[in-house]
Amino acid sequence: MCASVHQTDNYDCEVEHQCDYEVEYADHYSSLGVLVNDVYVLNFTNGVQLKVRMALGCGYDQIFPDSSYHPVDGMLGLGRGKSSLISQLNSQGLVRNVVGHCLSAQGGGYIFFGDV
Repeated sequence: MCASVHQTDNYDCEVEHQCDYEVEYADHYSSLGVLVNDVYVLNFTNGVQLKVRMALGCGYDQIFPDSSYHPVDGMLGLGRGKSSLISQLNSQGLVRNVVGHCLSAQGGGYIFFGDV
């Protein structure tokens, strides 16, 4: 999983057994942090509650383009890469490889993973 968040195969781990990452997104926001592999409890809409092992980025520094500073509490990777949340859930056979969202002009909305 650590190799999937690096652009090249030539990365060096500065601290043994720790996967540091730096990801830059298309909008030029970026996140620096440590990849954490742990067990998380997920509540599915059908009432099923499962414990799943996933890798998540624990970001300690988010960087924004100067012209568009908008503070955030975190970022959720929903791309097609191996380390994205949806790809990890799909590889475990828990959801289909689908993400959707509906945002309201008045605020709020919802996001769904795996199915309509």
